[in-house]
Amino acid sequence: MKGKWFSAALMTTLLLIGAFIAPAQATPIAVGDGIKFTDIYGRSGSYIGGPYTATVNGSYSFATFCVELTETLTFGTAYTVGGIGSATVLSGKNLSDEVKYLYYNYRVGKLDDLFTGFAYGDALKERTLQGAIWKWMGWDIPSSQTSFFDTTLFGLLTGSGVSGKGSDIDNVVILNIKEGNVNRQDVLAMVPEPTTFLLLGLGLFGLSALGRRKIRS
Repeated sequence: MKGKWFSAALMTTLLLIGAFIAPAQATPIAVGDGIKFTDIYGRSGSYIGGPYTATVNGSYSFATFCVELTETLTFGTAYTVGGIGSATVLSGKNLSDEVKYLYYNYRVGKLDDLFTGFAYGDALKERTLQGAIWKWMGWDIPSSQTSFFDTTLFGLLTGSGVSGKGSDIDNVVILNIKEGNVNRQDVLAMVPEPTTFLLLGLGLFGLSALGRRKIRS
């Protein structure tokens, strides 16, 4: 009897650990949350893209990129999350699988393993990733912006090796950023996967069941 109880307790503990570890790189975000942006590398000439640091409710921070090319953000301004979904608001562009693939691997720290020439903490390389995100979203990138990219890396990030990937990623989303009722930009975020909540629910249910069984015995 004790052996069965121990096995059940161990399984429940593993479920709970998995639930909390799985979203380690994800950020809990809800519509209506406050959000501010700061520039990571400083403006260089007429560059208009990311990466940026986004801070939610003054507590959670993560790196993000623009998915719109025709909207702008002001650093330090208090915005709100107006929506969380899979499409931009102004242009109505759907989040591409390739963007999900690139951003997911960037956030989990694997992009430099997947692409020769990419380096975290390098302004040129990370701005090249912004360019690839714009490209996979279907934007015609003006030459004033491509001058900030690493040409070779840009070719890899937008090439056939990326095409069609990312369809199995379901925790990369678009945040619609609003100032009052005005749309200001759409940016990328990574939120906890639905399976994470299932694991958490199963773990809590298991603990509850074990507690009741122990009391009855």
